[in-house]
Amino acid sequence: MPDIFVRPEKKPPTGGEKKPKIDLENVPIPKFLKRPFGFLTAFAIRPPTLRYEAQEKEEKIVLFLRRHFFTNVGWIIITFCLALVPFFAFGLFSFGFVPLSYRFLGVLGWYMVIFAYAFERFLSWFFNVNIVTDQRIIDVNFPSILYKDISECKI
Repeated sequence: MPDIFVRPEKKPPTGGEKKPKIDLENVPIPKFLKRPFGFLTAFAIRPPTLRYEAQEKEEKIVLFLRRHFFTNVGWIIITFCLALVPFFAFGLFSFGFVPLSYRFLGVLGWYMVIFAYAFERFLSWFFNVNIVTDQRIIDVNFPSILYKDISECKI
């Protein structure tokens, strides 16, 4: 009687065999996942207009992934609160001893710092993406504005 708990032996692969390629274009997409690919899209299946710099000719993008926009709520609230600080500061304290031009420059500098913070956080969210193609998986990270880190793995 044969033993049912023994794994059957596989034939060793020969060098000339190729794995069959999966035809991803004919796989149906459910209706609730069919969304237009836009500027702030966090999840897209087979986006028609998306290309990236190292994409090969026959390579097709299957998934485009980014953190959901809701993950930005924290820094958006912080930015809004920081934008209100000058109004409360001028309401609570008397800055009559500071010349008007210095007050203007101080407020302008404050809002420039807030804008830089919000812009950097938005760019960090916008450019940190994952792309799944029919040949590989690509992870694009921007740890800072001036540096880009790309990791990829062949499927």
